[in-house]
Amino acid sequence: MPEKKQQGFQEKALSFFHRGIEGIAGEEFKGKAKEEARKSAYFLFLAFFSIFSLFVLSSLVPLEWSERFVASTVLYGLNTQGLHGSIVPVETGDAVAILLDGGPSIQISYLCTGLLETILLAGVILASAGIPIYKRIIGVAAGAIVSAALNFARIFATIYFIYNSGIETVEFIHNFFFRAFLFISVFCFYALWFRWATGGFGKQAMQKKRIPKSRRKAQ
Repeated sequence: MPEKKQQGFQEKALSFFHRGIEGIAGEEFKGKAKEEARKSAYFLFLAFFSIFSLFVLSSLVPLEWSERFVASTVLYGLNTQGLHGSIVPVETGDAVAILLDGGPSIQISYLCTGLLETILLAGVILASAGIPIYKRIIGVAAGAIVSAALNFARIFATIYFIYNSGIETVEFIHNFFFRAFLFISVFCFYALWFRWATGGFGKQAMQKKRIPKSRRKAQ
């Protein structure tokens, strides 16, 4: 390739590269980036404030009440399966235990109540400022119900493995269910709720309903 043509090709390549860089660093791009950063910071601030406020409100209710409610509900479910026992306080005072007749003692602590997951989920839902308040209230109520259901399912599953597996397996299953519960209840439910709240579900179906049947046939 002649030297002049090679220099011309390099200049064009550099010019194209510079234009690309200018486009990325242009005012429009910077404006969008700043707007997204502002929205993210605002969401994080609201989420932190909502979660902190909910933690303060939940602290007004004695923790033992929540632990005993969960323990009583679990014991009632076990009674229907022929397992009986009683609820006793733990020596440390930060938990209660279900003492099964002729069986193991199952501690119910703060992490077993599901309050942490419910507060986190409610906090991020309330922090979604761009969504109407009534949809956020529905999300918080539905999220609390789903969190409670998943939490009880996790506890009963752990008890099942206590009776049918070794201690090492039980510890692994307990930790796995706890992390899976966090992921499912907080991340997955929020994603589903957000899609519903922003009109992600049934959008095409609604559009079809609005189209007259005569027009559908014509299409």
